[in-house]
Amino acid sequence: MGLLHRRRRRGSAGPLLGLGYRAPSARGYARYFNDAAAAGSSSQQVLDYDQAVESLRYWNDLINKIDRPTARMMLSKIDRENLTGVDTKLKGVSTSKNSLYQFLFDVKVNHPTKVVLVRVGEFYETWGFDAVLLVEHCGLNPMGYRLPRAGCPRVNIQRTLDDLTAKGLRCVVCEEAPMPYSYGARSKRKTRFVAQVVTPHSPVYVYNLSGNHALSPDFNFQAPPVVGIEQRKPDAFTVSLMDVDLRQVTTYYDVNEEIAAHIVSNQGFSPPVYCHESYLDRAGPNGSSGLQGQRVRSIIQDSQKVRVKGSPFSEKFVEIVRKDLDLGPDASFTQSSAGGGGESRRPLPLYSMTARSIGLADRASGSPSGTPSLVASLLPKGAPAPCKHFFTRYLMHPPPPGVAGSVQRSLRRIAGVSEPLPLLPLLPAHKIAKMIHSREANHSVYVDLLAMLRGVRSIFESKALEEALYPLTAVAALSTGRRFKTSEIRDACDDVIAEIEGVVNTAEYEELMGALAEDEGEGAGEEADDDAIAVAAAAGSRARPGDQALESLLRSNEKSARVVLGSCIAGELEMLDAARARVMAAVRDQLELALKALSCPEEGWPGRSAPRISYDAVNNSVSVRGAQGAAKSRKGWADDFGLINPRDRNGSKLADRFSTEELEDALNDYRLRCHELDLAVKGALKALASRIQPFVTQVVYLSHLALVSKTFWLHATEAGRRGWSLPEIDSGEGGEKGQEGRTLVLDSFWPFWMDKSSPDTVENSLSMSKLVLLTGPNMAGKSTVIRSVCSASLLANCGLHAPCAPTSRVPYFDAYILRSAESADNPADGLSTFAVEMSDARAIVRDASADSLVFVDELCKGTEAKAGACIAAATLERLASHNGCLGLFATHLHDILELPIERSALELMRMETEPGDGEGGKWRRRATWKIGHGVCTESLAFQVAEKYGVPDEIVQRAYALSLGLEQANARSTEVEAAKINGTAGGQEEVVEPSEEEEQEEVLSFDRGVQVLAGLASEALGEDAEAIRLQRGAHPPPSAIGYSCVYVYRLSDDTYYVGETDNIAQRFSAHQSTRKSGLTDFAFVKLPKGGKSVGRLVETQAIRRMAGMGFDLISEADGMHSNFGVR
Repeated sequence: MGLLHRRRRRGSAGPLLGLGYRAPSARGYARYFNDAAAAGSSSQQVLDYDQAVESLRYWNDLINKIDRPTARMMLSKIDRENLTGVDTKLKGVSTSKNSLYQFLFDVKVNHPTKVVLVRVGEFYETWGFDAVLLVEHCGLNPMGYRLPRAGCPRVNIQRTLDDLTAKGLRCVVCEEAPMPYSYGARSKRKTRFVAQVVTPHSPVYVYNLSGNHALSPDFNFQAPPVVGIEQRKPDAFTVSLMDVDLRQVTTYYDVNEEIAAHIVSNQGFSPPVYCHESYLDRAGPNGSSGLQGQRVRSIIQDSQKVRVKGSPFSEKFVEIVRKDLDLGPDASFTQSSAGGGGESRRPLPLYSMTARSIGLADRASGSPSGTPSLVASLLPKGAPAPCKHFFTRYLMHPPPPGVAGSVQRSLRRIAGVSEPLPLLPLLPAHKIAKMIHSREANHSVYVDLLAMLRGVRSIFESKALEEALYPLTAVAALSTGRRFKTSEIRDACDDVIAEIEGVVNTAEYEELMGALAEDEGEGAGEEADDDAIAVAAAAGSRARPGDQALESLLRSNEKSARVVLGSCIAGELEMLDAARARVMAAVRDQLELALKALSCPEEGWPGRSAPRISYDAVNNSVSVRGAQGAAKSRKGWADDFGLINPRDRNGSKLADRFSTEELEDALNDYRLRCHELDLAVKGALKALASRIQPFVTQVVYLSHLALVSKTFWLHATEAGRRGWSLPEIDSGEGGEKGQEGRTLVLDSFWPFWMDKSSPDTVENSLSMSKLVLLTGPNMAGKSTVIRSVCSASLLANCGLHAPCAPTSRVPYFDAYILRSAESADNPADGLSTFAVEMSDARAIVRDASADSLVFVDELCKGTEAKAGACIAAATLERLASHNGCLGLFATHLHDILELPIERSALELMRMETEPGDGEGGKWRRRATWKIGHGVCTESLAFQVAEKYGVPDEIVQRAYALSLGLEQANARSTEVEAAKINGTAGGQEEVVEPSEEEEQEEVLSFDRGVQVLAGLASEALGEDAEAIRLQRGAHPPPSAIGYSCVYVYRLSDDTYYVGETDNIAQRFSAHQSTRKSGLTDFAFVKLPKGGKSVGRLVETQAIRRMAGMGFDLISEADGMHSNFGVR
C-alpha cells in the first residue's frame, strides 16, 4: 500500500517522469485511496494528481543524483512509485493502522517533499527515499540491509539536520508524546506527533530545549530568508524576503532585474523559491522569456519552485509559507517595504558588480581575489562576527539621508565620550524571537538575554552615553520597522528584567551546574537542605561507603533544582527534600550496615570485584554491587539484612545487585519527585516565555540596538586609529538639484585599504559637478581612484568615517553604480565578454539618474577598438547629457576624444605621469598616482610589460613596431574603403566559399571542427590537431597553459566559437549548466602565438562558419578587426 503504488501492467505506456518510474494512471491513483482507507490512514490531507506526480518527480530526481556507494546499494529496495519510497511487499513492513510505516506515510501526505525523521526510543529513524538521503548526505550507515532504513542517535539530531538543510532539504521531526512516570514497567505503545518543521530558513531544532539547561543553541549565524518573486511587468519585479524566526517580511517593490538578482543572491536563499504565477507563466514551460528575467532565472533555475496564486502577492506568499512550514494560523508577520525612492529617499541596494569592486561581496560569491575587504577596514581586528555581518548588510543597502545623519551625529558624540561602553553581549535577534515564540527558551538563553538587557539599560542610566548612542535608535528602527522613545526603552528593559529575575536563578552558571552535594555558602537553605549537600564527610574525616553513589544520584537527577528560584517551585522542592532524605537514610542505615557485615578475605578483594555501593546510571538507582561471591561465602547474609535483587527500569531482576524494599520504595518516590520537579521547572520557564511574548517586538529592537551600539562604537575607535574623518553630508533637501546644484568634494582622500602614514600612500583631492572622462596609462591608478571615490562617497552617505579630510562634502546619491574592468564572459548564460559589457551598459543607462554616482571602467574592451570607442562615446554622452549623473568614466579608447559628442556636461581629467629613469626611450615615464585636469593618451604599456617580466627583446620589438603604426593606420583607411567596394588589394586573403560549395556543404559538427583546425593550421604555419571532449572528460595535461580556440554544439543545433587561456576551466563552465544543452565540444591548442593568435583564429572561424550558414550564438565576436582580420 502506498501513494500511487500499483502493479505495472505489461506494455504500460505511461509517460516517463524520470529514470525508472512512470506517471501513475488514474486507476492506480484511485486505488491508493482505497488501500489507504482499508489500512486505516489517519491523514486529513488529500494530494491531487498533479501534486502526487510532482512529489514523485522531486524524490526520484534526488535519488538519481546519489553518488555514495552505500546509498546506491539501497536503491534496489526503493519503490519509486510510493511517496515514501518504501516497498510494502518487503518483509518487515507493517501497514497496520498504528504501525510506524503508517505514521510515516500519513506525515508524508501532509509534507510530500520533506524528509521525515521519527523518534524511536533513543534514535530518530526514517525509511525509503529519506533513508537514502540520510546515508548520502549525513555519512550515516544503513540500519540493516533488509529494508531501506537509516537513522541517527538522539543526541546527534541537530548535526544530522544541519547536514540535510545544508543541502537545501526540508525536514519534519516527529517526537514521541511524553508518557506518565513509570518505572519497572514494560514500555507501552508510543503516540507520536509532528514536533517541528526544520528548514534552511529556520535550521535550529528547539523542541524540548527548555528542559536542557546546559545547552545554548547556536544561533550565531543568519539563516537565509524565504524568497518570493513576482513579475508583474517585463522589467519590474517584486521580491519578498521572509525571516521565519523574526516573523518579518521585507518586500522590494518594482525593482529592475539587476537589483532583483542581487537581492536574491546577496541575501542568500535555499529552496524552494516561492514564485508567483505571473513570473512562472511569463517564463514559459522551458523557463525562458527573452532577455528580461535572465539573471534572476540563472540564480534560481536549479531550485525547486512553489507556485503562488492570487493577489496581493505579499499576503498570498505569507499564507502559503505559513502552511508549508507548519507555523500555524496564529503566526503573524510584520510587513515592511524596503524599495528605493519614496518619502524615505533610501538609495537603491548596491549592484553585485559594485559590491564586488569595493570589497563588499563575499569571496565565495565571486568577489575579485585582489579586492581588499571594506568591512575589515571599518572595524578593529578581532571585532565580533555579528558586527562585521551587520556592517556588510548596512552598506549593501545604504540608509536614507535622515538615518545617515543620525549615525554621523552619534559618531561625533562618541568621540567626545569619556565613559567606557558597558558590557553588551550580542544576542542574535532571531534567536530571541524563535526561543520565545516556541516557548522553549532554557536557562542559558534567559541568562544571556538578561545580560544584554542590563547592558542596554545601563546605557540609558548614563547621560553621556544616552546622548551619544540614542541617535542610533534610527538604525535599529530601520532594521525592525519600529522605533521607541527613551522612556519606552527603559520601561521595556525594566519589565523584562523584572520578569526574568522573578523566575530564573541568576547565580553564576558554573555554580548551578556544579555538584549539588557541597554547601558553598550562606543562603543555600532555600534551594536545597543541608542533608542534600553534605553527602561527603567533613574535611579530614573518612568518607562513608555510600557517599559517592549518592553524590552521583543527586548530580544526575537534580540538575534543574537551582535553575529557577525556590519560591517558584517551593512545593516540589519540599517533597523532593523529603524523598531525598528517605533515600539517604535507607542507604546509610541498611546498605552500609549490610556491606560492613561482609568479612574481607586476608588477601583482599581482587580488583573491582570488591562489594561496594554504586550508582547505576542506566537504571538511575543505588544498590550494592559485586557481592555475589561474598554472599555465597556468608550464608544467610542477604536474608539477615532483608536484601533483595532490585528490578531495572523495564521490570527485570538484576541478579548482580542487592537492595532493600525500603530503599527501592524510597528511590521510586525520589525519581517521581525529580520528574515532577523537572516538569515544574519547565512549566515555570514556559510560563515566563508566555509573559515575555508581548515584549518580543521591544526585545528584538533592543537586541538590534545593542548590536549597532557596539558596532558603531568599535568603528569610531578604529577610525580614530586610522586617521579617518567624517565628511559633510549634503542631503540636497531645500537646495538645488541637477548638475549645477551638486558638487562632490573629496579633499585628501586615499584608498581605504592603505595606511595614511605610509610613505607609499598617495593622497588625492577631487571636486566634480559633472561626469568626468578619466584617461591615463596602465598601472597609473585609474581603478584605484574609482574604488576610492566610490567607497568614500558610500561611507559618507552612510554616516560613517571615510579616508579623507573633514572638509570633504558629499551630496546625497540615490544609487551607487560601479562597473569595473574585471568583467568576463558568462558561458553559463551563453554570453561573450562583450555581451556582458553591453548588458551592464543597458542597466547603467536605464537606472542612473541625476542623483546617481556612476563609475564605468574600460567599457567596450571586449570588441574591436573603433566600434568600441563609438559605443563607449555614445554611452558617455547619454550618461552626461541625458541622465545628468556624477561619476568617473575611465577608458583607454582614446578615439573617444576625436568623436563629435556633446561635451557641455562633461569634464576631462587624467592620471598624471612624469619622466622616469631609463636609457633614453620616450616611453620611460613614471606614474605619480595623482589625478589632475586634462587628457593623457599615454599607455606606459611597454614599461608595464618590462616591469612584469616580458622579455626585453619583445618589449623593444613592440616599441619599434609602434613607431610605424601611424603609417600603417594611414594605409588602413584606403584598405577599408577598398574592402567596402569589394576591391581589396591583397593585403590579406579572405577565402569565401563559392556558391556551388555553399549549396553542397553539409553543416555538421565535424565540418565545423574541420574549419577550426584548418584556420588554426594556417595561422600557425603547421598542422593543428583538433581534440574532442565528451561530457565529463578532462582535457589532456599537454593543453594546460596554452591558448586554445574551441567550438561546441548545443542540443538545438546552434554553435559557439570561443578562445581561452584555460581550456579545462572553460569546458567545465560550459558543461556544468543544464541550460546550455552542450552535446559536442572540440578544441585546438595553439602552442605559439598566444592570445592574439587565438583571437585571430576565433574571429576567422566565426566569420567563415557564419558565411557557410552555421547558426552561431557568438557571431557578434566575429566583428573584431584588430587581430589581423578586417
